[in-house]
Amino acid sequence: MSKFRSLVVCVCLLGFLSAPAQTQSIEDLREEVRQEVVSLAKLTQEMVDMVYSFCELGFQETWTADYLVGVLRAEGFDVERGAAG
Repeated sequence: MSKFRSLVVCVCLLGFLSAPAQTQSIEDLREEVRQEVVSLAKLTQEMVDMVYSFCELGFQETWTADYLVGVLRAEGFDVERGAAG
């Protein structure tokens, strides 16, 4: 499972597991999510730097869209382009 997907799963589980009887499990999940976020810090900064470097006008972000779609597809996501017209 890719890091993005495991992070999404962990965050979703945090929302569902809120019963007091599972306090230890919630703390374990929070720590796992924290570690996952920390492990993605370098990738996140690289993505921010790339998007910033494109310097595109609003609503004309073709390079940015291509780059982000590429990142998502590399992480295993199915991306449908042009769905909003």
